[in-house]
Amino acid sequence: MPDGPLVDRVRIYRDAAGEWRWSAFAGNNEKVADSGEGYEHQTHAHDMADDLFPEARIEVDDGRDGADGAS
Repeated sequence: MPDGPLVDRVRIYRDAAGEWRWSAFAGNNEKVADSGEGYEHQTHAHDMADDLFPEARIEVDDGRDGADGAS
């Protein structure tokens, strides 16, 4: 059994339809889970990710830095 949490970080991003989604990553940067649905508001995606992975670092990619939000 791992010593720390399975999920190290959660990335919140906009998808091509403009909805907010989250993806959860292990310490080795492997994606281990995703939202499976889009959220109309960024805060809803953030709240769900925080509820599911309270010890994980949450990163919000709003696309303003040139990232396309794809994963």
